[in-house]
Amino acid sequence: MIDAQSFPGWRTFGAFTSHLRFIGDHHRQIERIAVVATSGFLKIMPHFAGLFVHPKIRHFEPENRHAAIAWLESGQ
Repeated sequence: MIDAQSFPGWRTFGAFTSHLRFIGDHHRQIERIAVVATSGFLKIMPHFAGLFVHPKIRHFEPENRHAAIAWLESGQ
């Protein structure tokens, strides 16, 4: 679960590319990701990222954090 009220971004382009490399190396080892946030970017990110990575990704508002945990634990 990614629990973030905002998305600060990356400090440098190198940090961004390092992050992408990490995701490329590990995304098939994760089945699902719950993103708990109010940030506009983090609300749309699951739709965009789902085109490129293996895990199922869903957005949840902070007041639905328990539903995010339940979804992660359910395997559905």
